[in-house]
Amino acid sequence: MRSLIFLFIILFITSASALTANAKAPCKMIDDTTLSLHAEIEENLVDCMKSLNFSKLETVVLNSVGGNVEAAMTVGDMIAPYQPHMIIKEHCHSSCSNYWLPLARKITFSKKAYISIHGGFDSGILKLALEREQENIDKIKIIVDLQANYIKRHNIPRGWVMYRTDYQHGKNGLKAFSPWLKGEFYRPKTQKKVIAKFFMVAKPMLDSCLPDIEIDGFEQSYAGRADDKRWRKLAKKGHLSTGTVACPAETVSRQ
Repeated sequence: MRSLIFLFIILFITSASALTANAKAPCKMIDDTTLSLHAEIEENLVDCMKSLNFSKLETVVLNSVGGNVEAAMTVGDMIAPYQPHMIIKEHCHSSCSNYWLPLARKITFSKKAYISIHGGFDSGILKLALEREQENIDKIKIIVDLQANYIKRHNIPRGWVMYRTDYQHGKNGLKAFSPWLKGEFYRPKTQKKVIAKFFMVAKPMLDSCLPDIEIDGFEQSYAGRADDKRWRKLAKKGHLSTGTVACPAETVSRQ
């Protein structure tokens, strides 16, 4: 059986499915000031971005389930100087939410939009990989360092990337992310034992971890309208709400 860490690496380093030869480019300029990022994040996204002129960038439209961590951070570094308005068309998960959303000056949710997170590359992941003598240890170390430098460079709270100093995810719940997150994840009453694969970000976490970013449209979004019936359905797939979980003020550096 493949270990948890191997599955985690698969989630981040590779995408769920490859783009076909006839697939559309993963990025495009809608107009002189608006960029669309609308595919799983793969290495070809970096090449796509290099082919564009986004010198007047003001807005980024997002619809991505995430993907390659290194590519996501490279693209993040490219768009960060513009501090764009980000519009979530429907999906912004994993690497999309981890590394792009904190760069915005404003985030707007469409009615179908929601964002989800499941942690990043941290010392907890590295510790587990070393204990299990996983392959690609050198690669994991490189990405752990890349993320550490990236979140420091862009002033991203560790709570937003669900930073772990020890790998306890799925065993001790919120304790795994202490002291970077406080509160309670929301679990439907009939499904208390569900182990989350992804966390859909609720307003308390969004507001506390990204306090300098204007948030618009959340209450009318897919996540904002979710009720217990919807959460029971999502929980069966391993999706839970962050509930009241938030980044403590003392762990967040204001701009």
